[in-house]
Amino acid sequence: PLTGLTTQAHLREAIAAVYRDDLPGSHALVVLDSADRGVADLPVSSARTMTLLGQHSRSVFGRDETISQVGNGRIVVLCDRTEGLGERVALLRRMVGDSAGRVWIEGLPTTEGSAAFLLDELARTTH
Repeated sequence: PLTGLTTQAHLREAIAAVYRDDLPGSHALVVLDSADRGVADLPVSSARTMTLLGQHSRSVFGRDETISQVGNGRIVVLCDRTEGLGERVALLRRMVGDSAGRVWIEGLPTTEGSAAFLLDELARTTH
């Protein structure tokens, strides 16, 4: 895509791999809502904002993490749940500033089916 982010389908496959390896407790989702989310009449501005949010996300989560655009105006990062995760999310919040309406950590559910449902909800809902 224009933003350089992977697709929701790619994220779904990466999440499935976590469950195949029986590691859902060792991973989390970091979710960013674009400040432009839900503003249909600003497509160029929204694409620019998503590109910026993606660049910042890659700066903070640039190793083996999967960074995807999910739905309209939302980025989801599949990452390891480590002691430093809160600090990384705080850094990301500072970097994105007003470009993101919200940034939060979402734990992975215990089952793959529940994770698929969560991902569908993240793609569908607005703030």
